[in-house]
Amino acid sequence: MNFENDPFVKEIFALAETDEIAKMADDVIAQYKSENNVSELKESEIFQALNASYIASRFFGKSRYWISQRLNKNIVNGKEAQFTPEEYKKLKSAIETIADELQELAEIM
Repeated sequence: MNFENDPFVKEIFALAETDEIAKMADDVIAQYKSENNVSELKESEIFQALNASYIASRFFGKSRYWISQRLNKNIVNGKEAQFTPEEYKKLKSAIETIADELQELAEIM
């Protein structure tokens, strides 16, 4: 989710009259991102349109079970499966790459 272009976020920063209030807004947005990143992603209609198995194989060299465990927060070896910060960055990059490729395809059609 691109918060920088969100009208509500822009309004918050426009109303921020001091650097302290702007920092508080930044902190709230960062907290929201960290708490809602993958759980929001797995339920979004856009991610349902993407092939998780393809992403796991192409970008991580892993199986569909591996990515499914993390998206669904399955218990694996007694712990909740989740992406590491590095894996989350890689997932973000993968989605951006796919978006760019789809945009290029749309432009030639």
